[in-house]
Amino acid sequence: MEFVNDPDAIGRWARKSRGGNSPKEIYFLPGGQKYWIFEGWTKGLLFTHEGGDLPVLSNAYSIEKSHMQIAFADGVSVYKKTSGREFALNEIGRHDDIGLPFVMDASVLGLWNVVDYVQSIRKFKADKPKSVNWPLKSICFYGDGTAVRAYDGEEWHEAWAKGFHLNLKNKTVSRYQRKTIGDTEYLFVEWKMGNYVYGGAKPGWYVFERLQYCQIFEDNG
Repeated sequence: MEFVNDPDAIGRWARKSRGGNSPKEIYFLPGGQKYWIFEGWTKGLLFTHEGGDLPVLSNAYSIEKSHMQIAFADGVSVYKKTSGREFALNEIGRHDDIGLPFVMDASVLGLWNVVDYVQSIRKFKADKPKSVNWPLKSICFYGDGTAVRAYDGEEWHEAWAKGFHLNLKNKTVSRYQRKTIGDTEYLFVEWKMGNYVYGGAKPGWYVFERLQYCQIFEDNG
């Protein structure tokens, strides 16, 4: 759809009342630029996409004075404008200092396979049946401080230091913890993606089992 500008929409909007599970805050970026679950906008419409094979939705909005109503699929939400400034993409969201120096942790070297996702470490139940449909599939820690996360058909090349995983794309630092439960070694890594960066959500944890450990990972060979 051809972009049609709406100067009244540009800026930052905070949710005042919620219909369904709408985000707490929305930015209308110049030129209809997209970010996170927002696939852009044009006058009167905000496009959203929840990921995967789900369709892109067209959500109608209307503005009266400093308030906006957005008709999402699961209800109408009302937002109040908190800034009319033209924000750049790199200005929005929350980010961490990813300039941590590399410190070796030999105990985490190797390839780890996703087995679960939990909101807190204490909620993990090793004997509970687990889903196999998580978007993240594995993570590999190399001895030179690099890390590779594998998704369906996609790899993210990142970094790590003792106790932390560094997401270079989203500029976030996630803690990791190792735990042995029974005879199985697990790795818990904080999940700081779009819902954390742009949605203000508390990060959950991906749970991994060690798949492979060998010296080859120490030199990324």
